[in-house]
This record gives sequence, C-alpha cells and structure tokens, in this order.
Amino acid sequence: MDIFDEYKEDRVPHELLYVVARVGLLLAVNLFSLFASILLCAGISTVLGVIFENSRFVVLDLIPFLNNPITTSAVGYLILLGIMVRIFWDDGKRHTAYGKFSMPVVTITAFVMFVIYVIPSIFFEEAKDSLAAGIKGFYKPSLWLSEVTNGSIKIPVVISAGLIALVCMVIYKLSGDRYLKKHPDLTEEI
Repeated sequence: MDIFDEYKEDRVPHELLYVVARVGLLLAVNLFSLFASILLCAGISTVLGVIFENSRFVVLDLIPFLNNPITTSAVGYLILLGIMVRIFWDDGKRHTAYGKFSMPVVTITAFVMFVIYVIPSIFFEEAKDSLAAGIKGFYKPSLWLSEVTNGSIKIPVVISAGLIALVCMVIYKLSGDRYLKKHPDLTEEI
C-alpha cells in the first residue's frame, strides 16, 4: 500500500461531489437566468421601440408584453431549464463514456436539487419584508405561474423545481442511451 492508495481512500466520493456541484449549478444558473431574462426582455423591447418609433406596426404592441413581469419570469425559466438540460445531457454522455452512468445518483441529485430549491419558499410568508423581497427576487424565474395560483409563491416554485428535476433525469437517461446506441462496443463492457 503506497501513499496514493491512502490518498484515494480519504477522498470524498465523486458521487457526493457530483450532487453538490449540480445543486450549486442550479442555484448559480437560477441567478444568471434572473438577470439574463430581465436584460433580454428589456433589451428587445428597447430595440423594437427604437426601430419602429415612427411607424404603426403590430410589433409595437409587443413592447408592453415583453416588459410584463410574467413574460420576464417565463423567459428566465426557459433559460434556466435550457441550461440545466444542456448540463445533464452532457453528464449523461460523459458518464456513459467513462462507465460512471448511474440513474440512482442522478435521481438523488434531482431530489436534492428540488429540496434545496424549494426550502426557502416555504418560509416566505414568515420572512421579514426585506428577506421576503430577496426570496421573491431569487424565485423570479419560477413565478410565471403565480397569477394562476393567486400570488402564492410555494406552488409555482414546487411545480417549476419538480419540472426541472424530472426533465433533468429524463435527459440524462436519454443522453446515456443515445451514446450507447452510437457506441455499441461500450454495451459489452457495461
């Protein structure tokens, strides 16, 4: 037994690092999508306003729609979902290629992502005004359903997080299966 075997035994398992990394990525991508959606919608409405300033096109009717908070939220959610789909698609492909494909690990990851994302929304009503504003701002990409739920924050967040978790698991599985179809020689090794 040499020094490297001892080092490997003391290391944190890659599965735990994977779970922590994906939860961190979800939170970081959520913040990115929050700002990206605001800038994207405001930028498009500004550009359309400048381009069609002196004309009476139907395009100008889109400007109030683009500046609507529900539209901004939906765009942010689509950005968030798209980035997470891309990450899990790549994970499925890489894990299959390196023989580390594991649906139980991804299921646990999706569940932990769901729980970590939803927990602050549970305490929204009990939070002080400044903290409540911060929580509501953080969840802006998930509030596209808030009008349907009469302004409640819990239900849209649970639905949004659940959809993200489910889609990520399905994409991971589809990516792994597709990679195995392209490389049938790996099927024999697994």
